[in-house]
Amino acid sequence: MNARKIAFFSLLIALGSAIYVVESFIPFLLPIPGGRWGFSNVIILLAIPGGTLKELLFLAALKSVIGNTLMGKLATPGFFMGFLGIEIGTFFMWLMGKSGKFGLIGISMTGAIINNSVQLAIAAWFIVKSIAIMYLYPYFVIIGTISAIANAILAYTVLKRIGDLFVMKSKKVVLASTSPRRRELMKYLGVHFVCVSPKDVDETIDACDLENELMRLAVKKCKSISDIYPDSVTIGADTVVVLDNEILGKPINRAEAKAFLKRLSGKTHIVYTGVALLFPGNEEITFVEKTFVTFRDLPDDAIDYYVATGIPLDKAGAYGIQDYGALFVKEIRGDFYNVMGLPIGRIWEILRNRGYYD
Repeated sequence: MNARKIAFFSLLIALGSAIYVVESFIPFLLPIPGGRWGFSNVIILLAIPGGTLKELLFLAALKSVIGNTLMGKLATPGFFMGFLGIEIGTFFMWLMGKSGKFGLIGISMTGAIINNSVQLAIAAWFIVKSIAIMYLYPYFVIIGTISAIANAILAYTVLKRIGDLFVMKSKKVVLASTSPRRRELMKYLGVHFVCVSPKDVDETIDACDLENELMRLAVKKCKSISDIYPDSVTIGADTVVVLDNEILGKPINRAEAKAFLKRLSGKTHIVYTGVALLFPGNEEITFVEKTFVTFRDLPDDAIDYYVATGIPLDKAGAYGIQDYGALFVKEIRGDFYNVMGLPIGRIWEILRNRGYYD
C-alpha cells in the first residue's frame, strides 16, 4: 500500500469514526438497529476504486471498532450486529464497484439496505430466542430506507469531493479490463485507477490486418465504458499470441491447451498487444507493442502438469509468463510486461507526457 493510499485511508477512518459517533446522538435514529450504521458506511465507497477487498473489509472493521470504542459500546450485542452488517454490506458494495455497472448512488443505497437487512435478521433471531425484544421497532424498514437514501446523497455530494483531494489532480484512470494481471501492473503507475469490464465488445479479429485490428478492438473496449467515466482517461488493451502467422487465443479446453504448448515448444512466437488511451474529449492515442518469446523444448510431462493446474485455460497461447509458464521461456526480446498483457512502461510515458504526473 503506497503513502497516498495510506493517507487517504487514514482520513476515511477518522471521518467514518467521527460520523459514526455523531449519528449515535441523533435521537430519531439511535434506537433503530443499523440506522446509525447506515450513514457512516458511505466511507467505504471512496476506497472502492483501486482498493482490494481485504483493504475495504479492514477499513470498514476498523471504522466500526474505533467508533464503538469512542462510545464505550465495544463488545455489546449492538456492536456485533453492526459489525457483521457493515462487513457484509461492504462485500456487496465491492462486488458492485468492481463490476463497473452501477453508479455511486446505487452502490451506496445497496450497501446501506444490506447492512440494515442483516441487522434486522439478527434482531429477529434475538426475538425468537427472547433475548432482545427492544431491538425491533415497527418503523425499522421505513427508517432503514431513509438511511439508505441519505447514505447515497451524502456520499455523492460531500465525501466524493473529499476523496478527489487525494487523487492526482483529480485525473482518474479507468482500465477497460478486469484481468488480475493487468490490474497488478496498473498499480505501478501510481495513479488513481479503477478496473471495469468492457460492455458487449465483439473480440473477433481479422488476422490479415492484425495490428490495426488490435488497436481497433482496444478502442472499442474504451468506448464501451467511456460514457460512465467521461472525465477520465480510459485504457483498453487486447493481447494475442502469434505462431507461424496463426493466432493462438485462449484454449477452449485442456486438449487444445496441450496442443498449443506442444506447438510453441522449441520455437519463437510473437506476443502482440494493441493499446488505446481515450482521453476526455474523445482524443485517442493507440499503439501496438510486439515482443518475441522463444520457448525451450518442453517435455510432455511438464505440459501435462501445467495444463492439469488449469492455469493456461484463461490465457492467450495457453501460458502465463508470470506463473509456472515462466519455466518454459528461454529468451525474450522486447517488453516483458507486454507478454503479461499490458506494456505498462509505454503507457506511463504517454501519461507523463500528457501531464498526469505534474
